[in-house]
Amino acid sequence: MHREMMHANIHIGESRTSISLDPVVWEAVCDIAAHQGKTETQLITEINRSRGIVGLSAAIRRYVVEFYRTRIELPPRGEN
Repeated sequence: MHREMMHANIHIGESRTSISLDPVVWEAVCDIAAHQGKTETQLITEINRSRGIVGLSAAIRRYVVEFYRTRIELPPRGEN
């Protein structure tokens, strides 16, 4: 089933920025923020601070994947 990208305008500090995410990624951001007792904007601001040169949407997707990967037991890469 095809679902449209979710677009959001958020404020990070003094700046307003727009992000586009697949709805399942946005839902995961909302779930993770709630789990951590934060708002979506607070979580995205933290991700933004640590993203380096990676685009914000990519950094958010990476954060979501890493969050869930730490919750399942996976052997280190290369040892499968």
